[in-house]
Amino acid sequence: KVGKRIGGDILEKKKTYLWNEMWSRINKEERKNVLASYSSETSAIAHVKETMANSGAKNYTLKLAQEYTDKSLNALQHFTTSGDKSYLEEIVHMLAGRES
Repeated sequence: KVGKRIGGDILEKKKTYLWNEMWSRINKEERKNVLASYSSETSAIAHVKETMANSGAKNYTLKLAQEYTDKSLNALQHFTTSGDKSYLEEIVHMLAGRES
């Protein structure tokens, strides 16, 4: 848990990777609808999350995150220095599975 409010990035209009991926996949009309949904916090969060899912941006971003997780774990396998790699592996798993 990182203590972030669910939908907080959406409400703050942060340009996260997921947001940018969604924005690049939707047309002009869908963009207008997303921006119009900001008239209400509740509808903004729901609408943007739905658009992220429907555009394929959410699944793509999750897939990309898994690829980076796999690459990180693979890179750790090549470490030859002494020490406990399991600590670093735990960090990678923790970040990959983090919750809000």
